[in-house]
Amino acid sequence: MSIENEYHLTEETGRQTEQYTRIKWGRLALVSPLLFTVLIAACARGTTSQIETTPTPIPVEDADLNDDGIVDVLDARIKLGDLPVFVDFNNDLTIDEKDVELVAMRVGTKPNAPLYDVDGQDGITCRDVAIAESLKGETVETDPNLRRLRDEAYYANRMVIHFGQDTLQEKIDELMEQRQYEILDQQPLTLLEKIQVIAEIPQEVLRESNLDKEIEEVSRQDGVASAKKNWVGAGGGDIIGEAQPCP
Repeated sequence: MSIENEYHLTEETGRQTEQYTRIKWGRLALVSPLLFTVLIAACARGTTSQIETTPTPIPVEDADLNDDGIVDVLDARIKLGDLPVFVDFNNDLTIDEKDVELVAMRVGTKPNAPLYDVDGQDGITCRDVAIAESLKGETVETDPNLRRLRDEAYYANRMVIHFGQDTLQEKIDELMEQRQYEILDQQPLTLLEKIQVIAEIPQEVLRESNLDKEIEEVSRQDGVASAKKNWVGAGGGDIIGEAQPCP
C-alpha cells in the first residue's frame, strides 16, 4: 500500500445489531480541530523514523480522544465501540474461536500496544475475552482502513515531510520557522533522493488548524515533495506479566 494513500473515518450511519454497530466509512469530521483520520501505508517500511520521545499531549476533544499523544485503535473504540474488525486478529474476516484464544492466552499481561487489549483498559483481562466471545460468529464487513488503525497509530501532533535532495537547509529552516514547527529528526533518504524531516506541530497551531490541514498546506510549499502523518508500528508487541486463565 502506498504511503500516498489516506483514508478517513465517517460518522456512524449503520443500524445497531445485537452485538455491534455497522459502520459506513468515508470522511468523518470531528467536532475538534483535528480530523479523526486513518490510513497511510509506508511504501518503504523502514524509511519513517520512529522518535522515542514522549509525544506532547493534544487536548482530549481532538482525534486523540484519550489524550495520549497518538491516534490509534483506543480512540476508535471510544468513538465507535467494539467492532468485529478490532477482534479479527488472524485477519480471516470472521470472529471465531481462534480470535478468542489469541486474547485468552494473554490474560493477565499488559502489551506494549493495545492490539489484544480489546476494551483498552488495564491490560488484558477476562473482560477482553468476554467481548471477543460475544462477537464470535460475526463477519467483518469493513475496508482495510480500520484494520490499519487497529494495528498501528500515528502521532497526533507530528508529520513526516520529504524535501527534494537539493533543498537547502536554509529553506527547510525557513519553512519550520514560518509554520512554528520544531524539527525532531532529519536525515537523508539516499535511495529516495529526498531529505526526511519529522516535525512537531505546537498545540497552539493545532487549536487554530488541524493535522490534515497542516499536511495539505505544507505539501504545497516550494521544495516539499510530500507531507504525511507520522505513523508508528504498534502491533501486539511484547507482553509484560504471566498469562492467567479466566475462571
